[in-house]
Amino acid sequence: MDVRQILKDLTIGAGVSGCEQEIVPIAEKYLKEYGEVHTDTLGNVILTVDGEGDGVLLDAHIDMVGMIVTAITPEGFLRVDACGHIDTRQLGAQQVTIHGKKNISGIVISTPPHLQSNSENNGMKMSDVLIDTGFSENEIKEIVSLGDRVTVNSEFTELL
Repeated sequence: MDVRQILKDLTIGAGVSGCEQEIVPIAEKYLKEYGEVHTDTLGNVILTVDGEGDGVLLDAHIDMVGMIVTAITPEGFLRVDACGHIDTRQLGAQQVTIHGKKNISGIVISTPPHLQSNSENNGMKMSDVLIDTGFSENEIKEIVSLGDRVTVNSEFTELL
């Protein structure tokens, strides 16, 4: 078992809270060699290992923080809200992926630091977060629906 590969596979999949279906098969793939695996109606992945003696429960989150599309503006921008806790100070100008009918790229719109007021410098409110995809309002509505999830793009990085 290559632990690095397992971590990479589990971390690069999109699994925003409430929408973990992309990551569940990856977890199942790695768990099935240890016993019986099934997924319940809530999306929990459960591994049962036969043995004797007392049982042990090992519990871990499979989801990740992300965002959910709450509105599409007349300019074609996406308004979003958080799924989990997001530090909005880190969001400005981030590249994101919107998981709609197909995955598309976007950028979180932000005010450049030299134009920000002191209150803006402390981070934007989630209600002010907009994502630009380059699509018009009509074009984006063909691809993205309210409730679609958004992930901040990241790269698996191995240290040392």
